[in-house]
Formats: sequence, structure tokens, C-alpha cells
Amino acid sequence: MLLKYRPDIDGLRAFAVISVLIYHLNNAWLPGGFIGVDIFFVISGYLITRILVKEISGGTFSFLDFYERRIRRIFPALFAVLGACAVGAILCYPRSEFRSFFVDFKFAAAQISNFRFARDVDYMGIGVEASPLLHTWSLAVEEQFYLVWPILTLLLLKFYNKITLKFVMVIGFVVSLAISIYLLQTEQINTAFYMFYSRAFELIIGAVIALHMWPDTQSKKIKHVLALIGVTLMSIPLLAFNNHTTFPGMAALLPSIGAGLFIYSGSFKDQSFYHRLFARKPMVWVGLISYSLYLWHWPLIAFYKSISQQELNAIEALIIGALSFLLAYLSYKYIETPFRKPKPHVSNKRVVAVGTFCIVLMVVIGQQAKINEHRFGRAVTSDAFAQKYFGSINKFHSKCTIEDEHTLEVRADCTVKGNPDSTTFDVLVIGDSHAIHYYPTVEDWAIKNKLNAYLISKSSCPVFAYSTYKVFAEEAYHQCAQVVPMINRLIKDNNISKVIYAHLASNFVHGASFVEIDKERDFFKNYQKLWEAELDAYVDQGIHVAFLSQVPSYDVNFKECYQFYEKMPLGKLLPTTWTECVAKAHQTSLHNNKEYTVMFKNLTNLYSNFSVFYPDTYIASPMSANGAVYYMDTNHINQTGSDHLSPAVGDFLDKALLKR
Repeated sequence: MLLKYRPDIDGLRAFAVISVLIYHLNNAWLPGGFIGVDIFFVISGYLITRILVKEISGGTFSFLDFYERRIRRIFPALFAVLGACAVGAILCYPRSEFRSFFVDFKFAAAQISNFRFARDVDYMGIGVEASPLLHTWSLAVEEQFYLVWPILTLLLLKFYNKITLKFVMVIGFVVSLAISIYLLQTEQINTAFYMFYSRAFELIIGAVIALHMWPDTQSKKIKHVLALIGVTLMSIPLLAFNNHTTFPGMAALLPSIGAGLFIYSGSFKDQSFYHRLFARKPMVWVGLISYSLYLWHWPLIAFYKSISQQELNAIEALIIGALSFLLAYLSYKYIETPFRKPKPHVSNKRVVAVGTFCIVLMVVIGQQAKINEHRFGRAVTSDAFAQKYFGSINKFHSKCTIEDEHTLEVRADCTVKGNPDSTTFDVLVIGDSHAIHYYPTVEDWAIKNKLNAYLISKSSCPVFAYSTYKVFAEEAYHQCAQVVPMINRLIKDNNISKVIYAHLASNFVHGASFVEIDKERDFFKNYQKLWEAELDAYVDQGIHVAFLSQVPSYDVNFKECYQFYEKMPLGKLLPTTWTECVAKAHQTSLHNNKEYTVMFKNLTNLYSNFSVFYPDTYIASPMSANGAVYYMDTNHINQTGSDHLSPAVGDFLDKALLKR
């Protein structure tokens, strides 16, 4: 059953999709643009509820008709994008990304990609490695709404009445919002962001408007004020919110209520200036193609970033934005529009059956592509060059990473015996994977000075021996604290007098760390507290401490450069070589951070037993003059890099730990 067409709602769709598009092209241009998705949720809740109530009340509702319309509206363009992305993955992605993509592909086809991305994808922290199907999470949320809402609405209207439906909606709104707030407070950020039950309150806001739960008004002044408030509530978050905003939760109420007020105030005759503005032809045109624009823009951005291994500059962003509009128009005209119109000779049963079959087919294709990756040239490479430079950090990588409680015992593979006659350790090396990539340099130094050393490393876990900290961002890192007793035991049993630390310090400095002290969220302040607690404890024991600071990071994954330009079909056709890709990388040095350098300068002044090694002086480029690569990815040096730093690290450790 058709509803009265409101062009201002298409204009609202335009407002939403342009916000998302600008945010994805460059989030500095519109830091809160992600709230466009929340506006879409409100629109969907409003329109679907209006359709359901009208048809159920009129006795014309049919589940087959409802899902037939949803399939014709959503599936053709979605499956076209999935198919195009699959081709792009075959042409562009090396093995690991290829496998990951086709897992995403399966979930997206099955309309449950939000479950997939909720596991480990931080939407606010996505970079050049982001999945081209990440944006399908919001479609999955809406599809799950379409499964639940018609059944609930039909049962309540058939056996009860509209008052009961309204009551249930209010309860649903409160429960969903409470769940969202609870998940955020308990640091389940991804679950709160991606899942239907923590987003349902936004869709319910639209449903509330559709059921006229607020009294109608004929006052032009009131309608104008409500519209103004609505536009304001939608606009403020575009600039006030950013990637650090705790979202959704209470923050999502601003754009959602704003969209609700806009829709409500435009439901009557004599619409306000704002509704007339949103109903103008350019806005309506963008609104009409908004679904296709949303579908196509993100894969273009994701694939381009993956190939270039860099964020978009202004010109690239404008070009991709224009190309997104072109593809959206073509998709709307030649895919969406033809399929949206019902065909007299095609029954709704056939449409639902074909739609279901397509879902199953896509899931099977995704599974088979992943299983048969070798047929697409994704077998494990035996390339000697790739294995040497990009296979692993060094010989200690696979042997000395603590995985669980069973690997907390002392292991010979992690031991450097510079003095075979001694059964104890002189030096303890503590840290994350950065401790591993420095360990060969420590090995050279320890052997030269006839010292025994031992490595304690937990990947992605900045281990400290004496500091109190707890995990709050990722459950996977709960074992960080379990390493501490092992460190203390080794120091005590071996009479350790020298300790070397190495870890990814930017986790602390840039607020990405999972360390929390005294329930504070000042990451940099907490990082300094960690060091002070460590050094206080070591001073009392007469132990000298050296910190091998973070090597420069790069905005290009060198492994991806090599795999794409040397191994992938599309990369081989391009004139750029993999070494040129590496040469374009931009260095990001943590030591350019004034707070960071001042903090360590103060610590070295306060603690005479503490010294810091800064590797920037020795790594001005990711490659040597003769073309040897120092890095295995964006921030880990390989064995070649370790060999390059070894003399400098050795001289530093001599001064820091031997000549004091």
C-alpha cells in the first residue's frame, strides 16, 4: 500500500548520506558525519511502521508482499556491489586480505555483517586496511529490524490495539537505550555500536513518529520551531562529535531525536522553510540515489586506500566522491529502478524464493572462494624474498611470544647464553612484539659482553613488572597481568641487575592503550605513572633500566606494497613498482611528540638508573641505500632492520647498563 510521498524525507536522506560520504572521504572535514546512519535508522523506523500499521489496520497486510518489496528494494543493488567487490578482491587482495574479505562477503550476503564486525572492528579507528564491506553493518541492523518488527506489530495490533503497541514501543525504547548505555559503560564499545538491540531505540523513535504518539499541531510557528530544533540537533553533532565520542548511547539521541522532530513537524500542511528547503530538487535527487550512493562510495574508498596504502588527499577524495555519485546514479537508474517496479507475471512468492536463493548462493560463493583460495593464486607463497623480509620479525617471533599460562615457563628458545658457564640470567628483556624485534640487537650485545639474557614478550601487551593496571578495552589482553609474577620471579631467582624495556609506546601517547590506572582516562598521565612505579621499584633494588624506544612508524604497509605490485593481477598492470610504493611512505615519529620527549627527559633526570634509546637517528628511511628493507610492516623492523640498529643499540646498552 503506497503512502503519500514526502519529498522532504528524500531531502533528509540526502542530508544523511552526504554526511556519511564526507566523513568517510576525510573525517577531518566533518568529524561527526557518521551520525548520518542514525538518521537513516529513524527514517526506516518511521516509513516501515507507517506501512505496517496502515496495511494491518486495513486488512491488506501480507508477509509475502512485505518481504517481496524489501527484496526488490534492497537486494539488487546490494548484490551488484557485493559482486563488484568480489572482483576487486580477486584483482587486488593478497592472501590474508583475500581470506578476510570473503568471510565479510558471506556475512554481508546473509545480512548479519554487524555480528562479524562487532567482534574486532573499531569503526571509529578504521584505517587503510578497512573492509570494503564494513558499511553493510547498518544494512544488517535494518534487515534484522525488518524481521522482528512486522511480526511484533501484527501480533500487537491483531490481538490488542494501538495503545498496547505504543506501550511496547516505549518499553522497547527504554530497554534498548539502557542496553546501549550499559555496553558503553562496560567497555563493550563494538557491541554497542554494531548490534541491533543496542541500536533499536533509534528505529523506535521513527516508529513513535509514525504512530502519532504526540498530538498534532496546526500552528505554523510551532511547526517551524520544531523543524528548527530538529535540524539543529542533527547539525550540531556533525561538528561536535568525532571518533573519540562515546557512541551510540545517549549521544545518539541528538541526531535521532532531531530526525524525529523534522519528520514529525513536516507531517502536516504548510510545511516550514526547512522542509521546503529539503524538498528542493537537488536534495530530492540525492535522496533518491542515497541508497546506491551509500552502497558504492565505501568500497571505492576502501579499495583505493588498500592499493595506495595511504589516506586520501583532498584531490583524491573529491575524485572518489564524484565517482561515487556517478556509480550511484547508474545503479539507481539501471539496477534499483527496474527491479523496484513489480512485474505482473512475477509472483511475490517467486521474488522471495529468488531473493532467498541469492542469499544462499552468495554465502556458498564466499565460503568456496575462501576454501579454494589457491585457485585464485592465493597459495602460501614460497617467494624467498617475501619470506626473508616479510615472513616474520625474526627467529624469536614464533618461539618467544607468550600465548597462555602454558607458555609462562622459562624456555631455552628465548634465552641468549653469552656466558654458558653461568646458569642464571644477567639481563631481562620485557615488552610486546617490539621487544621481539629488538631482541636480535640485544643478543649481539649480550654475547659480546658474555651476558645471559632472557626475553619475556606478550604481543600487543605493554608489560610492566611493578605497575598496577587493568584491562578495559580488549578482553583478549587479560593475560597481560599474568606475566608480572613471572618477571618478579626471574628477577628474584637470578639476581637480575639489568632490565631492558621495549614496547609500542604510541598506544599510550595516542590514547589507544588498554591501560587504566585509578579509573582515569588520561592515557599520557597514566603512562608516566607506569614508568614512575617501575623505576621506583628498580631503584630500591639497584637495577639499571634501559628503554629501547619505538622505531618510526610508516603510513604504508611494506608487505602490502610488495604483495600488491609484485603478485596481484591489477598491481602487475600498473606502472608503479613496489619499491616506489615504499619510497612514498611518510614517516611518523613518536619522538616528534613534545610531551613524549619531555616526559622521558624528566624521567632520565629524576632516575639515575634509567636511560632511553631513540632509534630515529638511525632509521631515516624504511630501506637502505642498496634497497634492503628494514621493516616487515608499518612499525616492526625485520632481521635486516635489527642488524642495521645493532651497533647503535650495542653502544647505547654499553653506556646505559655497563659503564655506570
